[in-house]
Amino acid sequence: MAIAYPKSVYVAIFAAAAPVFVLAWLFLAIPWALTGGSLVRAYFVMAIAFTVLLASAIALYRSLVRSRLFVVAAVGALATVLVVWVWQRIAFNVLIPNHFLEYGYFLKGAEGSRARFLFLELPFTTGSVILLLQLVAAVVGWWRLGARWLCLVLPLWWAALFALFSLPYVAWSIQGDASVFI
Repeated sequence: MAIAYPKSVYVAIFAAAAPVFVLAWLFLAIPWALTGGSLVRAYFVMAIAFTVLLASAIALYRSLVRSRLFVVAAVGALATVLVVWVWQRIAFNVLIPNHFLEYGYFLKGAEGSRARFLFLELPFTTGSVILLLQLVAAVVGWWRLGARWLCLVLPLWWAALFALFSLPYVAWSIQGDASVFI
């Protein structure tokens, strides 16, 4: 597997710059999304960021470096995010009474701390470790191909994915721990 030169400079620029746009999009759009009365806006913002990261992973593969290890790591990372989100949603429905997270619920003794561990900490930590291992696998794969300068793009792509991945954790943690005083 050799380094393939970009067929289109614009595709390569999109692929490399997409994580920056995703981080900017999340920074600007999440406050707008959370001021609405529904979570539909937040899901919409997250879906757009997820789609852009998927498109940039495909563009990175097709235009810059054709490494199967990168494809496996990137698709695996995106799948990991979705699986952990589903895991958290199922745990939310099982562990949180009345399917409504009360303000400060995680501070309510053993029941709250158990729910926090099984609903937030365990899925988030597991997903974070898996994402880190996938990043290492992708960097090692690109390094072995000789695409050392592209190894700078990968941590940025994974940072954007991790920022997207951690949004539900942060929101539920702030509400469940009563971290924000109104």
